[in-house]
Amino acid sequence: MPTGLGDEVLWFSPSLDSSPYSNDLSVNGFDLSFINGATTVVDTLNGGTRAYSLDGTNDYLQVSGSTLQGTAPFDTVSTQMSMSTWAYLSTFDGAPSGGGSLTGKYSGASTTFSLNHRSDDVGVLQGSAYSQNDTDASYSQDSIESAAGTVDPSTGVWYHYLLTYDTSKSGATSRLKFYLNGSLVSVATIISTGTGDRIRSKSGVNLLIGGISTSYIWGGRIDDYRIFSRVLTDAEISHLSSSRATLGGAGGTYTHRTLLGVG
Repeated sequence: MPTGLGDEVLWFSPSLDSSPYSNDLSVNGFDLSFINGATTVVDTLNGGTRAYSLDGTNDYLQVSGSTLQGTAPFDTVSTQMSMSTWAYLSTFDGAPSGGGSLTGKYSGASTTFSLNHRSDDVGVLQGSAYSQNDTDASYSQDSIESAAGTVDPSTGVWYHYLLTYDTSKSGATSRLKFYLNGSLVSVATIISTGTGDRIRSKSGVNLLIGGISTSYIWGGRIDDYRIFSRVLTDAEISHLSSSRATLGGAGGTYTHRTLLGVG
């Protein structure tokens, strides 16, 4: 297994994996499913070697929500998480469902998090996360927090996207943060009442990579997708954004291509 930050909950990277490129590179071994023709292609930009390729029509990648349930941060008691990924937009037709929604464990009020184009402003990428109150036995939604960055990604360019979420914080601007290429672009505002103190998670909601639902998907490529059960430090965020498939801890500087002697 490659060496990451050391505590990835799940980690999928064609640049670091071998065929069929569906192995979880974390210690948890979650299965990744390729849906509707999703595949991988050679891509050596930004330090990578290979990437997931999605057609922007109906391709996506999926991890079963029932399999994830019980593993932090998807265990109804966790208070922190981070999501990190590299992504390249090939096509976007101007609608939220037209190739511009990147990832999420998303299903209405059962959502854990999502990163997608806003329906009212398709030039804005929006990170959202849902929390719940630990006194609610049904684990129903208590609050929604949304960090809408003024980010309009160009097609044909790799970007690094990262969300951090900490429900133990009291102020909305300290709870959900959205980073692009290692820089903070937006902090959250609470867009519904309540300030739940646990990350929202339901077992029946699948994690999608390359979309937030079967109708809202990503048209392009994705690599080095990771979820953590804690908030990453500024140094770790900078490290992950320095190159696709970056290995080692925050002090590391090498990539998979370096180890192969080709970068």
